[in-house]
Amino acid sequence: MTMIREETRPPSDVVLSMRGICKQFGAASALTDIDLNVHAGEVVALVRDNRARRVLPAPG
Repeated sequence: MTMIREETRPPSDVVLSMRGICKQFGAASALTDIDLNVHAGEVVALVRDNRARRVLPAPG
């Protein structure tokens, strides 16, 4: 899934800005050079399916 949205709000209401985000798991690249702006009043969630389907034992 790819989502691209052009900025339509003024940059003055950006409360969080992240540039060049990268994430790797060993040799596998999950994210490469991602930019993210969160504006005042926005709610942002990053959700991913757990493809590993691992069941972890309960602590204790």
